[in-house]
Amino acid sequence: MNPRANKLYRTYIAIIEFAILTAVYFLCIYLRTGSIALFQSSVFLLGYFLLVVLRVVLIKILDPYKDMSHRGHYREFRNVLKISTFEVALLIVSLYMLGKGKEFSRTVFIVFYLLEIVFDWIVRYWYKEYFNTKHKGNGTSQKLLVITTSDKIGAILKSMNENDDWFYDVFGCAILDKEMTGQTIAGVPVVAGHSTVRQYVIQNVVDAVFLDGNMKNDDFQKLINLVSDIGSMLYINLANFGMELTNERIIRIGGFTTLASSRREISPIQNIAKRAMDIAGGLVGSIFTVLLTIILGLIIKIDSPGPIFFKQERVGRNGRRFKMFKYRSMYIDAEARKAELMKQNKMSGLMFKMDNDPRITKVGKFIRKTSLDEFPQFFNVLLGDMSLVGTRPPTVGEFQQYESHHKKRLSMKPGLTGLWQVSGRSDITDFEEVVELDSQYIDSWDIGMDLKILVKTVGVLFGDRHAS
Repeated sequence: MNPRANKLYRTYIAIIEFAILTAVYFLCIYLRTGSIALFQSSVFLLGYFLLVVLRVVLIKILDPYKDMSHRGHYREFRNVLKISTFEVALLIVSLYMLGKGKEFSRTVFIVFYLLEIVFDWIVRYWYKEYFNTKHKGNGTSQKLLVITTSDKIGAILKSMNENDDWFYDVFGCAILDKEMTGQTIAGVPVVAGHSTVRQYVIQNVVDAVFLDGNMKNDDFQKLINLVSDIGSMLYINLANFGMELTNERIIRIGGFTTLASSRREISPIQNIAKRAMDIAGGLVGSIFTVLLTIILGLIIKIDSPGPIFFKQERVGRNGRRFKMFKYRSMYIDAEARKAELMKQNKMSGLMFKMDNDPRITKVGKFIRKTSLDEFPQFFNVLLGDMSLVGTRPPTVGEFQQYESHHKKRLSMKPGLTGLWQVSGRSDITDFEEVVELDSQYIDSWDIGMDLKILVKTVGVLFGDRHAS
């Protein structure tokens, strides 16, 4: 697991528990005195200061948030009981050593102790349930594929199960020395073998790969290159390490010390900033889309029979499928007619674009030229399938023809706009050039870059270059 993500989520729960400590302490003072004017009593102010200091020290010493994800409810209660008991006991000792013990209400000691235990345990229970649902329940956890040999797989899965956390989901394994595809080991399906693992990694959702085997073996070196090509995270068991990687760092995962490598890793803070920008932009764009639909929807219906919106399955981050929304700009038989028009495709590679496409309606030509057809994708941004800025999502048919280096385009969420659109949206006809620009965006991404692309996109929309 990303150590920065681990630190961030520990910080979240620590902040919540400090808020509980403060709220419970003020409540106890109010119940005892009928007032929450903490600063009017030096002993109560001293007590609060000592509690904060003691909690910080105890977090450093006891590390109460370590392994939270696989502690049961009873063990969690014991953990909360331990830190609260130490905290209140040390508070009492400290106050008496400072000569303030007799001035401090025993009722406050007792009520604070009991309430803090109850609320801390409830919050941790809720916190774990929330992340179990958020990450594993809705499929947003890191999809981890284990690639190894038949003699190692049992021990690896056992260790990963015992050291489970919220941030990765061991969804499958690939066995390289025996054909075991279709079997299940410790509840984990064997999804590929020696001859099929390459194609499986390219065509399926694989956020990360855990590799354990003889790194001097040519097969493993080829797999390392493959994972690097597609832009996924790679974890190599350090016991077997013996070669140079890109952006490597040591990470604990599933009970193993691994060397992690990826072409580009975005920190949790950067992810939060990007998602916050997406939510803000997606909300504004969605409101505008609803208003636009009132007028444009009627015009689309009058122009040609069929629905207002066009929904199509596209491929998003690391191969995830989702329904992408657009205003319908083509006749309803457009997909059926695509095959007969492929000879006129002016894109060299795995994208389709042609001049004077006969499938486009009269209204469709206008909304495509002005990019109004893209506005419903703000709904996709709000849903989390897309981002304001990213790479354009391929169709399922295009994705099925991808080579390994093409899949790197999907190592970030697809976007409404991107680097290649503002670098000549109608001019670029070579798909490999699109891939190169998308890779450049991914390798050098930051929030500032997204803002620049958004500004340039506005210039493209109102300038001379338009979407075809």
